[in-house]
Amino acid sequence: MRRSFPKTAGNQIIPPPQSENFQSRLTNVLQKLGIIGELGSKDIITLITWLHDRSETLEQQTLGRLLSQFSENPKSVEQRIRRAASTGLVNLAHLGLEDYSNDVFTEFSNTLYNFEQVRREMDYIRRKSDKHGNVKIRSFLNALLSYCENV
Repeated sequence: MRRSFPKTAGNQIIPPPQSENFQSRLTNVLQKLGIIGELGSKDIITLITWLHDRSETLEQQTLGRLLSQFSENPKSVEQRIRRAASTGLVNLAHLGLEDYSNDVFTEFSNTLYNFEQVRREMDYIRRKSDKHGNVKIRSFLNALLSYCENV
């Protein structure tokens, strides 16, 4: 979908607001991870954009307290986010198995996720291990916020 930007009297294009640019970068990252269609991706976008707009990080308050501002049931929001982040980990591990030098894999396997956990998931997929990789939600969300702010 193409967006039209408002123009001034001199027909100069006014750039979109910063949060709109930030949100498109965030959506792009979630697409690369293959989780944009997950229910939790909407929650991730809402939360990360909210933090960005207020120049906050997750260190400043608990995840439960923060999510309670968006929903009456913050635990279910947290679970949706956890599932989406875990799906992203699995997708990333599959990319790494197919092509270890894949741009998406090399870019995100050590920034958004803990590389040891990505390797653990890869071992699980290859049936070399009986344990899945795990995702620390707070670290994932902070890394996602930082990555999207600095791209």
